[in-house]
Amino acid sequence: MAVSILDLVESAPASIKKQFYYKRYSANTQIISSTGVSDTYLYIITSGVAEVYKASSCGAVISVNTFSAGDVFGEVEIFSPDFKPYNVHTKTDCTIILVKKETVYQWMREVFEFNLFLCEMLTRRMYLTSDSMSRIALLPIKERVLGFISSHYLNGTLDTLTKEELVAQVRAPLRSINRVIKLCTHEGLIEYKKKKFHVKDVKKLSGFFDVYNI
Repeated sequence: MAVSILDLVESAPASIKKQFYYKRYSANTQIISSTGVSDTYLYIITSGVAEVYKASSCGAVISVNTFSAGDVFGEVEIFSPDFKPYNVHTKTDCTIILVKKETVYQWMREVFEFNLFLCEMLTRRMYLTSDSMSRIALLPIKERVLGFISSHYLNGTLDTLTKEELVAQVRAPLRSINRVIKLCTHEGLIEYKKKKFHVKDVKKLSGFFDVYNI
């Protein structure tokens, strides 16, 4: 990006800086919940790593993104409050600056470079998300199925994955999903018994993880 958010924090007007709230989070702490109601902030990470994830009603979890020092999140709640936010939790201990929505607007009015940063960040995220979804949609059904299964396996949520969710996420007919499951079972990659998926060849399956690690 043309400008760093940490540089913008450093050079922010005194009237803006005094409204920054520095907060430390321990590892594995929930910051934003898709089901809860929280205050509206822009979060600026100064140290540590946070993860954005999406959880289904049955508890299945897919990692959407990871953020580290110099990244921001929380813009959805500020600029598009009608959209449901994703969950965000810390993967490591983190130090984060919380900036209230009203302060964000004030910062935007007073500093053009801050506006430029937000525009570049939002444009980049929109492009990367569209590119990832297009890439997934163009993959053969088998790769989409194995990508989704491997993502659940590596995230420790494979036991919550249902065939119905697999159909919805892969966006393919049930008969096509069943055909792929049968093929992959024959190849010794996975097994589907008693409505549960099991991994038979971790090494081969892990190569599909990046498909759904978006």
